[in-house]
Amino acid sequence: YLTDGTFMLSLSTSDDISVGVVYLCDNPQELAVAYQGLSVLHPGKGPDRMSSRDASGTYLTLLACPNFAPKPLKGTAIGLCGNFFELSLETERFDETVTFWEKAGYQVIYGKREEKNWVTLSDEWIKVGVYRQGTVDHPFRTPALTYFEKDMKDRIKLVKELGVPISYELESPCKTGITDAVLESPAGYHMFLFTA
Repeated sequence: YLTDGTFMLSLSTSDDISVGVVYLCDNPQELAVAYQGLSVLHPGKGPDRMSSRDASGTYLTLLACPNFAPKPLKGTAIGLCGNFFELSLETERFDETVTFWEKAGYQVIYGKREEKNWVTLSDEWIKVGVYRQGTVDHPFRTPALTYFEKDMKDRIKLVKELGVPISYELESPCKTGITDAVLESPAGYHMFLFTA
């Protein structure tokens, strides 16, 4: 696991865990009852896993991990990228994707669903942003990690100085330099570094 002090990220080369949001619980089959609205929730490779996929191809997985109690992640971000904001998803099927996450207990907290461009949804643990394909003008591979920080311009400069390759840069509208950037992992996933 990796953490910036506010968000825990698990990296895996295993095909066992699908890319998306994973909730650890004592009994996935019991918890799945709360997700009855997700008609495609199906057993995984055993009774210890239930998963479902939204219209963007991103999975919601319930994984058995009895008696697991992660350490509380309290405090401020300690990572170079700033504060983790959301898991961002781009999709051609905007309404279906938003409906999926609503059925999983998420609520729209930013954006207007009726405009069909983007919304940010949240449950008590994580925010998920859903973007209609073509809404943003930068490269976007689903799912992406999105970070916001007031001093992102300085953070991007530091990331470059440390030798981390930037795959795409966005200049400020008033031409005062690079204020936003996209990092790309070796596996092709994106991290968005945006100025708050």
